Amino acid sequence: MVELFTPTGYGPAAMQSVAPELDYLYGWSLNKKLALECSTGAIFGQPGAPGVTQYYQSAVFTRTWREQHIVTIAEAFALFGYGSSPGAVLPSLDSGVLWRPGYNFQVDWRVGMGLNQTASPFFTGGGVSFRY
Repeated sequence: MVELFTPTGYGPAAMQSVAPELDYLYGWSLNKKLALECSTGAIFGQPGAPGVTQYYQSAVFTRTWREQHIVTIAEAFALFGYGSSPGAVLPSLDSGVLWRPGYNFQVDWRVGMGLNQTASPFFTGGGVSFRY
């Protein structure tokens, strides 16, 4: 997957230049309900540090329930070269659940923790997705 971050934000955390991202997505279906999915990638440039490349690695174990309407996840991931610190490593774990009440709508939520002093000790987030 190829993405391009553009300088359209406002404030100190906004991108000041164009930053391309390359992400290799791959996975395995272990059976009809279990899967292992991974992501390996890099973002070339960051807010406040356009010369720093951030690398990342993620592994997600998923379990599907109730005819694919509910999916639980467990994820381990790490960011390398975060922010303006080229040598920083941020390993983290999180888990969550997503609910698909219909083919074109999804709600998800996750909670996690960092595994070292540099990573955030606690984080949570959610989202709503729909296809039209």
